Amino acid sequence: MKTIIAVALYVILAYVSKCEFAKAPALTCQQVTAMQNFKPTQLFQGTWYVTHAKEGGSPRLCQKFKFEHKSGDKVVIKYGFHIGSEPYTAESKNSKKTGEGKYSFDCTLRDSKESKGEFKLDLTIIGTDYNKFAIFYQCYKNGAEVTADNFLVLKKNKDDNTPDSEIAKILMEKQKLSLQNLVTRKSQNCKEVTNL
Repeated sequence: MKTIIAVALYVILAYVSKCEFAKAPALTCQQVTAMQNFKPTQLFQGTWYVTHAKEGGSPRLCQKFKFEHKSGDKVVIKYGFHIGSEPYTAESKNSKKTGEGKYSFDCTLRDSKESKGEFKLDLTIIGTDYNKFAIFYQCYKNGAEVTADNFLVLKKNKDDNTPDSEIAKILMEKQKLSLQNLVTRKSQNCKEVTNL
């Protein structure tokens, strides 16, 4: 009798796992409202560091970004991070403005030896003061498939972990996110990114 029950349970579970309703929903890029009157030439320059993220560990929170505004809507983003002791870099270019404060990039990921693949990055600038902080929403795609997304707070000074009421206000008003609930860089043992 136990064998019959076990076989029946196995058949039911196998069937349910193949049913459409049992599959995990596919990721989609969130519809995020961008900052109004965004001035790309004021933000897309110099070096910025991730200090807070909605999700992620050391590879996400220890990212270093370098922005270069080329002309018009053309921007190049280079960023680096470590997974364990291995350094990685990504270069995002061929930017296309897709809306006010919204951009799409073609990106290439490399480790210290070779290219690891290509992906698309959709970037929305949620808020910035242009000098100290920027709040981004990132959505990563492999072809048409969304592979990941995240909300990031970037600052010019990687060691600036002071609470910022303006950042907290923007996150709460625009995304219903609490700054205190985000993961912080100070909780990580970040290795210096030197290869940008």
